Amino acid sequence: MHASLSLANIDQLPRKLRTYAEAALKGSVYAVGDICTRLTTSNDPNSVHCALVPVFYHLLDTSDLDPTQTLSNDRLATVLVSLQSVSSLITYKAVHPSAMTALWGRAWSWIQFLDEFRDEVALAAVILPFDTHPMNTLTFFYTMSLACIQVVASATENSSSVPAVFKSAGVFTHIGRGWQQSVLVQDNTGLVQCAMLFSIVFTRSLRPTDAWLAELCAGSGGSWDCVSDLAVQHMRKYIPGRAGMSEDEWICVTGVLPLCMISIQIPAFRGALLRGGIVPLMTQIFRALASTPKAFTATAQAELADARNVLRLLLCYLESPHPSRPVADSLQHGLLPALFEFAHHHGVGAIEAEVYALLQGTIPCASVHICVLKNLRIALAQVNQLPFSVTVSLRQPDLKEEWKSFVVLAEERIELMEQNLGAQRVCENSSCGRFASKKKFQRCSECLDAHYCSRECQKADWKLFHRNECDERGAQYLAVRSEFTSKDRGFLRHLLDHEYTRQREDISVALLRKLVLNPKANTAYNVEFEFKFGRALPAVVSTAATSASKRDASAALRYQAAMTRRASKSNAVQLHSITLDSGESRGKARVLRWTVPMRSGAGASVQEELKAAVNGIRATLKGTGNGSGGKQKSKKGVKPASPGEHGDDLEMYRAEVKRVLDAAVDIVEIH
Repeated sequence: MHASLSLANIDQLPRKLRTYAEAALKGSVYAVGDICTRLTTSNDPNSVHCALVPVFYHLLDTSDLDPTQTLSNDRLATVLVSLQSVSSLITYKAVHPSAMTALWGRAWSWIQFLDEFRDEVALAAVILPFDTHPMNTLTFFYTMSLACIQVVASATENSSSVPAVFKSAGVFTHIGRGWQQSVLVQDNTGLVQCAMLFSIVFTRSLRPTDAWLAELCAGSGGSWDCVSDLAVQHMRKYIPGRAGMSEDEWICVTGVLPLCMISIQIPAFRGALLRGGIVPLMTQIFRALASTPKAFTATAQAELADARNVLRLLLCYLESPHPSRPVADSLQHGLLPALFEFAHHHGVGAIEAEVYALLQGTIPCASVHICVLKNLRIALAQVNQLPFSVTVSLRQPDLKEEWKSFVVLAEERIELMEQNLGAQRVCENSSCGRFASKKKFQRCSECLDAHYCSRECQKADWKLFHRNECDERGAQYLAVRSEFTSKDRGFLRHLLDHEYTRQREDISVALLRKLVLNPKANTAYNVEFEFKFGRALPAVVSTAATSASKRDASAALRYQAAMTRRASKSNAVQLHSITLDSGESRGKARVLRWTVPMRSGAGASVQEELKAAVNGIRATLKGTGNGSGGKQKSKKGVKPASPGEHGDDLEMYRAEVKRVLDAAVDIVEIH
């Protein structure tokens, strides 16, 4: 035993305090309470505090730890008050570092014992010997034990890589149980201790082990959903108002953030938080902190950094593999106004990267969903109601232009959404082609994806086509319906039709280049629309290159469906293949792939017509030296330039586009 824990040290106490100490050691619970009260109310010198350490060390004697015997209420009160006093003495730096292990060993033995018999502790009618605390006995026990763990961890974290307290088996299980109890009561003392513990474990040099996380999960209820519920309830209690927050409230909110950051590496925890409503909560917290300078109190710079961390964590959740619902929820709870309020009050420099990420990728990529567009319409209205100029608050010219481009894109897609919601559908039967509102159609009861105007059309299409594709379409429908509703899928077709029509000339020129430079007449090409940085960026690639391309192993296919619509109207055959997948960087890259459709009509076949046009262009290119129309003179030993070596004549391509593609390739409006 370390010398500082010897009872001989109590002789150094003042006479009255020494009398209390002697009475406490003889079993007087009131004397223990008097000493504890003095610790929290008086300004005794450190020497007095050091002399009190052996008193509480011996009061926590473990010789009477007997599971078979009933613990008296006085003994229980003595232990609880001793745990509180030990925490105070460690905070006052009265405990010698060499004596910390022995003192913690006794405290932890009692904590484990009382935790094991927590049901009996909850029923104990303990009257504390000092000012009556509003907590019940079990809540007081967990509050004091969490405080003891927190101060011991803080006192020992600099002396070793891992504080000794965290090496104790079951300590994180106890923290989880204490967290559960603290969330249930009105007093926030226990939540403050939990938040401070999480700050130590998850934000400093320590790396939480799988065993620690498993214990915390077990103590919090046994699943990541339980941990998620506690985290959300914890922070929801202290969503800051516009008048700012107290220091304890700030600790309670920001202390849980490091634990939430761990969820980025734990899919089950991340999914539980998303289901539990973490996105609306984080958005509300960020907006409350960003809305007024008064939200930041004593340590403005540190709290400004914490507010930025809230936004970064929110952005991680918005970039989930299924971003539609998180982005929609965040927009609904004021994400866009919060960005501009932060920029207005605190400057946009601190969150510049996050603003670019949201305006260039996260929100535009998710705006292929109806729910996102509906809330985006509300968010833009909220921004217009702000009492200051949005463009002035952004300050930087590049950000201003980015915002203007974002608004144009958003308004365009919102208009498309409104058009699509009232659009007509076409009957799947190739010999029918009737157009009508969706309500007048009936869909296949097996795949839930094919629509018909009558039972006769359904039977006819079943014999010709649908019998072979029903199972596949049904499997694809079930696989994606959680993220893409039928309205979403209809809007995707409408959006792609719009983008193809808007960029049709450029796409056609790119396609003709591919056909001219590639002599293989049987090569098929896809138009790939990449929704990565706002606008849809098209590219023409061969189907072979598309299938052979290697994607990142983490890229998860989210949507793939052969969307075929056959109609006899205008001798048109529509054939559309759409694929939406999440690429690298947690879903930032979303690619829509669309097979270029061909028109079938009377007369020469499409392939023959294209081949004749392509051969004519190829011959013209071989006969030009610089695209000016003059013939190329071949010198001895000099091979004529191949197409593309001296630059393609774009004007010639564009002229041929109108003649060839208008006759051979067409996009029938998709409804």
